[in-house]
Amino acid sequence: MNTELQSITKRFICLIIGITLTNCAFSQVYHANATPKQKPEIPEGPLLNSAPNFSKWIITYAYPEDQIKTSDTGNPPQRLLPYQSKRPRTRITTKTGEIFHEETIDISGGKYEKWQFGSEMYVKTPGLSYWGVLDSRSHNEKVTAVEEDSLPIPASGFRGLDLVNKQNYAGLIKTSHGENFVFIIGGSNELDLSNSKTANAKLETLANVIFIDASTRLPVIVNTPEVKQTIVFAPPPTATLVMPSDLSAQINNAKALRAKLIRPGPLP
Repeated sequence: MNTELQSITKRFICLIIGITLTNCAFSQVYHANATPKQKPEIPEGPLLNSAPNFSKWIITYAYPEDQIKTSDTGNPPQRLLPYQSKRPRTRITTKTGEIFHEETIDISGGKYEKWQFGSEMYVKTPGLSYWGVLDSRSHNEKVTAVEEDSLPIPASGFRGLDLVNKQNYAGLIKTSHGENFVFIIGGSNELDLSNSKTANAKLETLANVIFIDASTRLPVIVNTPEVKQTIVFAPPPTATLVMPSDLSAQINNAKALRAKLIRPGPLP
C-alpha cells in the first residue's frame, strides 16, 4: 500500500514538474518572438515652422467653464469673475515681416489692439485714447497660458508651444483637421497612437496636448488645463502693415521728448 502511494506521489510530482517546465519554455519562446513596441520615427525637418512672413491666422479660445450647462434645477451657471470675462475669445493676428498686429475680442465683447515692431509692443484697451507699452519679461520666465498673453510675440508668431520637441513627440494621427503631429509630455512613452480609436479617447483626457499640421508644420490645436486654442489660417495680407496714425504720432512724440531730455545744455 505504501509502495503504491509512493508511486502515485512520484507520478504527480513529475506531472507538476513537466507542466512547470512546459510553461517556462512557452514563456521564453513567446518573449523571444514578441515584437517590441516600435517608437514612431521623428519627422525630418523642423517640427514647428514659424508663421510665414506674410500671414494671417485666427485663434478661437475655449475655457473649461464653457462646458458648464445650466443645472437640472434651472439655476443659471455661476457668473464669471471680472478677470475671467477679460480673457480672449477670438484673436486675429496679422504678420508682415517683423511687424505683428493683433486684434482681440474678449469674452465680454471688449476689443483690444496690439502692435509689435521687433521687440517693441504697444496695446490699446477699451476706453483709452493712448497706447500702452506691454511688459517685456523674458520668454523663459514661467507663466500660465493666460498670463503668457501679456508677453511679446515670439519670433515664430506663436505663444505657448514649448511642448513641441523631439522628447514629447507621440506620433502622427488623423483628425478632423487632417494629419497632425501630436505632442504630449513624455511623448510616445506615454501614449500609443497605433490604435486611433483608443488614442483619440486618451487624447480627450489629457490636459496638455499640441497638434501640429504635418504638412505645413504650423499649429492647429493647443490644449492646456486653462484653455483650448484652435488655430485657423486665413488668406495672407498683400501689403506691409502700416501702424495707425495715432500710434505713430505717440512714438514720434516720445522719441522727441527723450532726445530733448538727454540733449546736453550750453557750457557755462
